[in-house]
Amino acid sequence: MNSFKLTAVGNLARNPELSAKGDVTFSRFCLVGDDAAIKSEGEALGDVVTSLWFLAFGPIATAIAERARKGDQLILEARVIAAHWTDEQQGKQHGHIFVVTGFRFGARRGEHGPPVTCRCDPPTTPLVDAALAALEETT
Repeated sequence: MNSFKLTAVGNLARNPELSAKGDVTFSRFCLVGDDAAIKSEGEALGDVVTSLWFLAFGPIATAIAERARKGDQLILEARVIAAHWTDEQQGKQHGHIFVVTGFRFGARRGEHGPPVTCRCDPPTTPLVDAALAALEETT
C-alpha cells in the first residue's frame, strides 16, 4: 500500500489533453508554480519555477481536460507512486508518478464563480500501467 499523498497548487503550463488506451481514459498535464530558492544557510537566492507532471484518470481526467486551460490554477490531491523504466539513451531510470485522486479549480482566467470539486476512488495499478504504456508509445 502506498502511504505518500501530495497536495499541489499550481497553474497549468499548457492545455491538458484527454487520451485513451483501450477503455482507459487519462490525461497527462504539467503544473507550474513559483518557489523561493534558499541556500542551506538560509540565505534567499530568489524565485525559481517548479514544475510537476500529473496523471488523471476517468471522470477527473475528463473534467480537467474539458474545463481547464493554460494558466488556470488547479488544487490537486495526488497519490505518489514510485516508477522504474528503461530509457534507450539513459538506461535505467527511477522517478515518481503523481496520480490525481481529487481536485478543485482555483483561480481561472476570465471566469468568476465558485470552485468546482471532483473526487473519485484512486485508480488501480493496471490503469497506471496502461497509461504509462500509452505514454511510452507517444514519446
